[in-house]
Amino acid sequence: MQKSQNTIVFLVGSKGLIGSALATSLQGAGYQVFTINVKLPEDSSDLEVILDSAIKSRKNSRKILINCAWSPRPTGVNRESTENYAWIEFTRFILNLCTKNSIQYYGIGSCTEKLLNPTDAYTIAKLKCRELVLGESQHNTPSTPNFATRRNELNHGWFVPHYIYNFKPASPELVRYVISEIDKFEGSQKAKTVKINSNSEHDFVSLTEVVHQIMKALENGISGVIEIGSGRSQKNIELLNMLFSDVSFSANHQHRNEILGYHGVADLKWLSELGG
Repeated sequence: MQKSQNTIVFLVGSKGLIGSALATSLQGAGYQVFTINVKLPEDSSDLEVILDSAIKSRKNSRKILINCAWSPRPTGVNRESTENYAWIEFTRFILNLCTKNSIQYYGIGSCTEKLLNPTDAYTIAKLKCRELVLGESQHNTPSTPNFATRRNELNHGWFVPHYIYNFKPASPELVRYVISEIDKFEGSQKAKTVKINSNSEHDFVSLTEVVHQIMKALENGISGVIEIGSGRSQKNIELLNMLFSDVSFSANHQHRNEILGYHGVADLKWLSELGG
């Protein structure tokens, strides 16, 4: 019997960018998936009932909970919203349920956690959640040398995806911005030219590859901090030329939706050790 056939996965936040794609992949791989849609932190009343019911029917199965739930589009003003902090208590609540039911927990973080002194509410809330999940103390910062390979006694995991790109739904904000600008050319015979900051660099990774790496980690029981990315830096202009072949880009214009934050690349040592 395959490992997946004896594994229950509770997928919390199954309607978002990562959650919806992951649900399809998990089901296709033979996992028994229970999708739980959560839009706000207070939407947790049914979680315990769903967990108890599923666990009673599959007592000897491996049990995993992947929490993809968060406020939508953590960009711009949303990154600074104090609503981000509400997800800390939500994470604590789910972790207690996981402990009670011997469920392995995986959370979704952000590469901006790797900044030395993050100040936005979104990143700070993610760091607090990670501390709860991995049992980290305040002084264990993401800048420590073994960030990508640290393990924890609880056997929980924390995925740290870098800048995910995708068309439908569009991501990141840079791609959404370009699509909105292209829409303005509808019906026009003018050449499509969009102004961007072409020099900014990030580790861009496709949504398909993000799901592939998460699946790889689950299949091999990887825990601790698990970085997700391409492992290489790419300029905005390079990504956009690949995605929008019929559009020209005017360089060195920092528009209001420019990607800010972390500019390093993902440490994929864990993935290379598994053979990719």
